[in-house]
Amino acid sequence: MRACIITFSALFGIGVAFAAEQADVPAPDDEELKIAEVLLEFLSPAEASYGFTWDGVTVRTRSVNWHLADPGDDDRDPVYFRRVGWTEYEGGQSWVTACGTAETMMIATVTGSGSFSFGDEDRRVLDPRILAALEAKGATTEEISRGEESATHRISMEGRLTGVLDQVRVCGNPEAAAVLPCETRYILVLDATKLDEAEELRGRCDTPGIWW
Repeated sequence: MRACIITFSALFGIGVAFAAEQADVPAPDDEELKIAEVLLEFLSPAEASYGFTWDGVTVRTRSVNWHLADPGDDDRDPVYFRRVGWTEYEGGQSWVTACGTAETMMIATVTGSGSFSFGDEDRRVLDPRILAALEAKGATTEEISRGEESATHRISMEGRLTGVLDQVRVCGNPEAAAVLPCETRYILVLDATKLDEAEELRGRCDTPGIWW
């Protein structure tokens, strides 16, 4: 009987700790829910071999408003192509960038417009908001790595190919005369089995303006 009581107490303690941990996770806001929706739209249906063509992605990403120009290359590196758009949510919008070769898209980047300032600790937490938003949309997440300024997760959803999501926090210099706010970039590799092919683009497909 005593052993049962001890076991029950231990399980109860774990449950309380888990509930407390969950309670500390801030609820995703409209922006993060929209970003999660966009990221999951980029994950290709598992049975669709044509899923990463530019036309196929354009059809699937109903939450993204793409600029009318076709995907274009860059004079400095004509191997890679890029297309830019945006997604809207209540009170704002987020930039969306898609990168790949002429035949296939490999990377999607979404940059949140809800920038935050130094000292805004709630917004500086990398994971909880976007992961909660992804899970609210039906995805599962698995941590691969974590650092002070970045985190990487495997993103899975039934019927879709598994992707790899980098979360990167970018902040201006706090000692500069004009202090820029921080922002978080969400960089998604559309197919986790093609990480090597996409590696060169992971750090370059990050802005709606100049290439790099």
